Amino acid sequence: MPRELKTHVLLARGSGYTLFLAEAGAVLRMRAEEATGGEGEEKCSSTLRLKLEDANRKPVVSGLDELPGRSNYLVGADARVWRTGVPAFERVRYESVYKGIAVVYYGRQGRLEYDFVVAPDADPARIRLRFDGARGTRVDDDGDLIIKTDGCDVRQQRPVAYQEFEGVRREVAARYAQDAHGRVRFELVTTTAGARSS
Repeated sequence: MPRELKTHVLLARGSGYTLFLAEAGAVLRMRAEEATGGEGEEKCSSTLRLKLEDANRKPVVSGLDELPGRSNYLVGADARVWRTGVPAFERVRYESVYKGIAVVYYGRQGRLEYDFVVAPDADPARIRLRFDGARGTRVDDDGDLIIKTDGCDVRQQRPVAYQEFEGVRREVAARYAQDAHGRVRFELVTTTAGARSS
């Protein structure tokens, strides 16, 4: 069962990233590694704010798939701001970020992923992503999104989209696209049933 989360800031860590989730969007502290040839690896870091353009500013936020155990955050000398018994979840869902569209954040094999869950009557063309802190974005020949920062490039793999119809999952051709303002969107071939893109 989803559990509505009253807190406005959530934190997740994985290999290569730290993620802060708030009502207004996600802040990603990414650490990328680039091979240097013989001496090992050169590390670089960047901070990106993922914003959903023209999205609902007050979405209902729920934790999904609660994990065992609790965490305590005893920061500072003022016990009134300490947080104890904080639950952890595998996924966090933001409901109705656009009409009929939710977004779910989660980690998979040390990578940050997010899915847009689109209802049958909703329009996925409303989804617009902006990466504050990026110097630019481009789509490479493999269909991956390359986000250029001062420190390094961050890669997001090409989107995967599918429809579920009568219990059967069918893949839908999808790709990243950009508008004249540099905002990132998804292009789908068809949207006749509920679809998910990630």
